[in-house]
Amino acid sequence: MILFLYGEDTYRSRRKLREFKEKFLKEVDPSGLNLTYLSGERLDLENFTKTSLASAFLAKKRMIIIEDLLSRNKNKSFKDDLLNLLLEKNQRINNILLFYESQKIATKDKLFAFLAAQRYAQEFSPLSSAPLERWLRNEALSRGAKLEAKAVDLLISFLGNDLWQLNAELDKLIAYKFNLQERILNDKVEIVITGEDIKLLVKGKISEDIFALTDALGKKDKKQALHLLHEQLVGGLDPLQLLAMITWQFRILLLAKDLIQNQPQARISSRLNIHPYVAQKAILTCKNFEFGELKQIYQELLGIDINIKTGVDPVLMFDLFVSKIR
Repeated sequence: MILFLYGEDTYRSRRKLREFKEKFLKEVDPSGLNLTYLSGERLDLENFTKTSLASAFLAKKRMIIIEDLLSRNKNKSFKDDLLNLLLEKNQRINNILLFYESQKIATKDKLFAFLAAQRYAQEFSPLSSAPLERWLRNEALSRGAKLEAKAVDLLISFLGNDLWQLNAELDKLIAYKFNLQERILNDKVEIVITGEDIKLLVKGKISEDIFALTDALGKKDKKQALHLLHEQLVGGLDPLQLLAMITWQFRILLLAKDLIQNQPQARISSRLNIHPYVAQKAILTCKNFEFGELKQIYQELLGIDINIKTGVDPVLMFDLFVSKIR
């Protein structure tokens, strides 16, 4: 049996790797004597063949985990030989071969194509939008806590889709709320994480230049927006993280515009549960747009998310987005 785990989202792929290992140790080999790790970077055909075909010791089969072979092993002839070996002897290998990749890999590689076509291959692409929100809520619930809608928005806008960082911040937030409520009430109560908790405890990764970028977009200053956008992408900011921040900005503008049109006397900051300073900026900025225009922009941003995830060049998508703003 061949298992293949790969993709940019190493948090979820590492979790799945751990699940496979725990299942093997529970159901096949509690002793752990038949669980073997191989470094893909230094692996050769002789070592792989000997290990993969070896009989299990006091168990039905062995599990061999081969890590980062595709991304780190530079021996092309070895990879070609390995592919031929797997094609020839796959049905005769009784052991479990788990190939795990934590690095970016070349999808045109023949060995990759073979592994990705296996029945138990799983790709872990970065989460965004609705799936990312669901992940956050479910992670909080699994730890006995709930996230208010504003808390979800702020966490994503501050940290993007970095699940490692989001996981660490959730642990910190839950510990803080639990200790605070224990001190106040001395009793077990429901833990609810609010937007104010996020503002108090979470330090975002977004630089001041990102806020300058969203301001430029709001003012329809295309030249400045393109300059700042390219600056962030060249500087290494993840395109999906950048997109999450821009989407959050226009969501606030859309909601603010709707409230101003239908409830002119409404207090924007309290109705949208945002800081008064952010509300004031939203009120001023949304005057530059018609309501229908903001709806169209928001829909385009959701479309960009899909396109980036399916392999379209993010720089091209952002350039087209800015060019359409009138």
